[in-house]
Order: sequence, then structure tokens, then C-alpha cells
Amino acid sequence: MTSCIESGMEFAPLFAHGCSIKVDKSEFHERINRKGSVRAADFVTLLGERLYIIEAKTTFFSPKDYEEVKNKFQNSLHMLASREIGRHEDLTREFPKLKEKRLADCRIKIVLVIQKCSKEHRTAIKEKLFRELAGMRRIWDAEIIVLDPEMAMKGKTRFINGTVETQTGQQ
Repeated sequence: MTSCIESGMEFAPLFAHGCSIKVDKSEFHERINRKGSVRAADFVTLLGERLYIIEAKTTFFSPKDYEEVKNKFQNSLHMLASREIGRHEDLTREFPKLKEKRLADCRIKIVLVIQKCSKEHRTAIKEKLFRELAGMRRIWDAEIIVLDPEMAMKGKTRFINGTVETQTGQQ
């Protein structure tokens, strides 16, 4: 896979060098999510010493959105930890780059990319996620990052190429 469209954004740079997996569509996730109770983030990306767990959303407004994203981030870390302790090696088969690093050696970045989001709303979302994920942040020494598409296209870690039109003409 060289690119992936999620929530109207093209996540091509992450897939260009085999450093990402679409974890919510992985065989591993499909196997453990038989009854739909284990939701996962969209992507896991390993870049050098940084491990990104990435969720993309078109919008983000309701309290349900916070609970959903919180569960996806936590489950994704649990999935990675289960692989690390040897409980589920099949994730490594699908994403061989995971063999290169132990979780203990990675700086964990929890990233939410929201396509339609004002700066004020993004700041409020980050503050609430910071509180909601306080335990996970402390246990894993993880950083919370909330981006809009413009921010996701800039910087050292370029997450997306941009937004794209869907077949119905909507973004």
C-alpha cells in the first residue's frame, strides 16, 4: 500500500516507505475484533524513535467522539503491548517494521487529525483529550497531538498530502 484515504484525507507520506499499517483493517485486528468490541485507531506508524498512533476524523463534536477516540487509542496501545510480550506475534508479520524497535525505546505520539476543525475547537479538543487520556499518557509517557489538515501537511513529519474529493463530490 502506498497511500490510504481516511476521513477525506490522503495519508500517502506515511505509507511511502513501509513505515505504517492500517491497523483497523489489519488481519490481526479483524481476528481479535470478531464481535466488534475492540476498536482500533486508523494507523500505527514507526518513524525512527517515534511511534505514532493516528486517528483521522472528518469532524469531532459530540461526547461520543471523545469516548470512541479514547477507546481506539487505548486498544491500539494494548494491541502493540500484546505483540511486545509475545501474546500476538501476527501483528509483527503484517507490520515487520515493529521488529526494529521495542515499545520501551519509542517516543509514543497519540495523533488525532480532524479535517474540519477551527483552531479554538482543536485547542479545546486537545485539552479534553489530555485530561481524558491522563492515565495512558503517564503510563506510556505519551504525547497528545491534535492537528487539522494544514498542520498535518507541514513539519518534519508530514502526515497527509491533502484533502481529497470523494466519489460523491463531498470532502
